[in-house]
Amino acid sequence: MSCDLVGIYMITCLKNDKHYIGQSVRLKHRMKEHKSCSSNTQLREDIELYGWENFRFEILEECKEEELDERELHYIEVIKPEYNVCMEGNPFTQKNLEIIRELSRKPVRCVEDNRVFPSQCAAANAYDINESSLCNVLHGKQVTAGGLHFEYADERPSETRESKTKKPVRCVEMGIVFHTIAEAAKAVGINSRTISSVLHGQSFTAAGFHWEFADGSQANIRPEETRKPKKKPVRCVETGVIYESIAQAAKIFGLFSTTIGHASNGEYEKACGFHWEFVDKQSHKPYKKNPQQKRGKAVRCMETQEVFKTMSKAAECVGTSIASISRALNGKVKMAGGYHWEFVKENLDLTPFKKSPKTTAKPVRCVETGEVFRSMREAADHFGIHNSGIGHALHGRKKTAGGYHWKFVTP
Repeated sequence: MSCDLVGIYMITCLKNDKHYIGQSVRLKHRMKEHKSCSSNTQLREDIELYGWENFRFEILEECKEEELDERELHYIEVIKPEYNVCMEGNPFTQKNLEIIRELSRKPVRCVEDNRVFPSQCAAANAYDINESSLCNVLHGKQVTAGGLHFEYADERPSETRESKTKKPVRCVEMGIVFHTIAEAAKAVGINSRTISSVLHGQSFTAAGFHWEFADGSQANIRPEETRKPKKKPVRCVETGVIYESIAQAAKIFGLFSTTIGHASNGEYEKACGFHWEFVDKQSHKPYKKNPQQKRGKAVRCMETQEVFKTMSKAAECVGTSIASISRALNGKVKMAGGYHWEFVKENLDLTPFKKSPKTTAKPVRCVETGEVFRSMREAADHFGIHNSGIGHALHGRKKTAGGYHWKFVTP
């Protein structure tokens, strides 16, 4: 099946004989999306219950992209799939389909010549264009159909989706007005989100220019006092130096900002060989850490039955990354560090399972310096790099980490 196959597909549950009808311009990719995490709640729950092997994915029809809506509606009428849900959340029935068709009977106006037509079909026939393309324009999925702009004739401009998302914008320096943010972004060669962030007060400039809405309207910006502060000062305990943010400290020490963040939150003991703590912006006093507010959950290694209070402790013990254990716990991968993992109950007494966190860590050696470390974490802290980089070098996915070659030390 080609990645760029366009058409209508059907998913059938072999256990309850329920169906789902959908459309896609990338059918192979859409099948993977349903397999991993379907956007349809009922379908996703049944896939988790019965397993993907009890579902059949089949292509009903290949068609052009502009015909997808029409052909999907046709198959929904014929098959009446139980998994498909309409706007009101009820299974598709003839009555619900009539509600959907009612949208196509609303009067439509052509913006260029101001002609009004009683329905989408009449407008499409008058200009000899595809009705699906015209429908996409009315719902904001396309800009034009047959080179023309269309809108619902009985809607006030403030109610249309286009008026909300496609306002004209002006470049302050050049004085040029663009019809949409996307058009402005294309003209200056940047992403449209960059200009949008300036218009909503999240940034000052985009591509070196200031931007504003051409009609003088203001975006819905939250008051400054209600915004969550993005930067929190941190202090290096050993040196006593206070940095404005984690990012500034990470840049100076050549680390990932997440590493210092974990150390400041108490998830890591050190970062680059130093202890870190968050401090108040005004008084520079350290925040008091409440042990009851820890976010970490206890995890268990299924092979050794060893229990760790947090994923970071488990990662340090087996010499792998927190992200790898997290993916294994959430079912995205089967193993992490060569072991299977599971969450344990919060009220479980961990005392009988406490062991030295260094007992199962694999020692590693830096080839150039000859230094031997008890774990990847210890080596990473010594050289000020991330332990996952050393892991990649040890398993052959990278040649070096931090400019050095690495090997496991055999007993």
